[in-house]
Amino acid sequence: MAAIASRRRGAHADYTWPGYVDALASLLMVLVFLLAFYTVAQFALGSAVTEREQEISRLKGDVSSRDQAIDRLNRQIAQLGDLLSMERLRGGDLDRQVSVLTTRLRDETAARDKLAVDLAATERRIDGFTIEQGRLNKRIGELGAERDKLSGERDKLATQAAALTRDKATLEKQVTDLTAAQEKQARELTAAMSEREKLSAELLALTGDRDKLAALLKAAEAKALTASGDAEKAAAALRREIDRQKLELTRLAASLAAANQEKGKLWDELTEEQKLSAESKAALVRMTAEMNATRAELERLTAALDAADVKAKDQQAQIVDLGQRLNRALASKVEELARYRSEFFGRMREALRNQPGINVVGDRFVFQSEILFDKASAVLKPEGVVRMTELALRLKEIAATIPPDINWVLQVEGHTDSVPISTPQFPSNWELSAARAIEVVKFFEGQGLPPQRLMAAGYAANAPLEPGNSEAARSRNRRIEIRLTSR
Repeated sequence: MAAIASRRRGAHADYTWPGYVDALASLLMVLVFLLAFYTVAQFALGSAVTEREQEISRLKGDVSSRDQAIDRLNRQIAQLGDLLSMERLRGGDLDRQVSVLTTRLRDETAARDKLAVDLAATERRIDGFTIEQGRLNKRIGELGAERDKLSGERDKLATQAAALTRDKATLEKQVTDLTAAQEKQARELTAAMSEREKLSAELLALTGDRDKLAALLKAAEAKALTASGDAEKAAAALRREIDRQKLELTRLAASLAAANQEKGKLWDELTEEQKLSAESKAALVRMTAEMNATRAELERLTAALDAADVKAKDQQAQIVDLGQRLNRALASKVEELARYRSEFFGRMREALRNQPGINVVGDRFVFQSEILFDKASAVLKPEGVVRMTELALRLKEIAATIPPDINWVLQVEGHTDSVPISTPQFPSNWELSAARAIEVVKFFEGQGLPPQRLMAAGYAANAPLEPGNSEAARSRNRRIEIRLTSR
């Protein structure tokens, strides 16, 4: 038997081990399959990402080449414009070249106009998002006020519920005390009734004894007529016993009356306690119902408050998303304005280079006042008219290329030196600097620049380029600055 059991255990072990091996082999095959699938997926995703990056690079190259072509055409047009203004006799050839270049520029401008239309549509969508954001902000404010109101009502109801709970506990304690007192009085009443029944039984027994004594007394009196002095003694003893029995009977009657009075008193108290207990129970039931209704109202307000919180969170997420989209759109517009500002700066610097009295400071073009105005004057002199005419021509060409939906403005700033002025026309440097800036703005408007794109400002001597009171510093600080910026 031992050998058979040993062989059975060996056979069972031989069958178990191949099962483990098969399970591990299957698990290993599954892992190898998953690893192969992951490798193929990574390779496919890498190929897709590489193709997308190549496509983006190609598009960036196309955009860059188009921008370069536009810049090249703009520079050529600017050069041709310069030649046209300086050599009008050679206008025929230049007109043909300008016509060819204008045709090419028109094609590029058409593409840019399409982008401008797309940008306008985006701007309208942004305006819609802004209106929607305002509406959502208003709704969030209303929900917040409603939530605060519901919170106040919930707190008030919670306070009332707590007060009702305390009142309920007090009433329950009073009911418990009344029930205990009622049970005590019931026990006392039962004891009093038992005592009354006992006294009644004793009274009946005494009444029977009295009747017996009366009969004995009558018999004794009858015998007394014929009896001797011993009979009189016996009769006297009987009379004393009768008197004692009468006194005992009177005492028992008084006790019975007192017991009846105590019973009535206890019965009245029990009735009053039962009445109070019924009223307390009714009040307890009523307060329990009120507390349940208050608890239900509190749960309803809590659910409404939770729903309002969830809705407010959803609307807040929508507002955050709209804000992000609006910020991206605004950043795109700012970037486009910066690009046009850079283009404006480059073309203006190309047009105004090598001209005396004109400097470039940061993103501003600085014209020395001596080449534009006479001393203490705000009227352009002939040389200044020539300079501003050439500048207005360049500005009109550049303004025509900026999409109308970009809110740009040409800011003209007037600056004076630190030497104060006091004339009837210009009481201080403020009036002189502002008048010169306004004179340039009016001249640009007369040359065809849109007035809504022009802005004039006077700074007097409060923004010097070079500190100090030397003649060179004062000469440099007397200037007109022009720069393209956003409104």
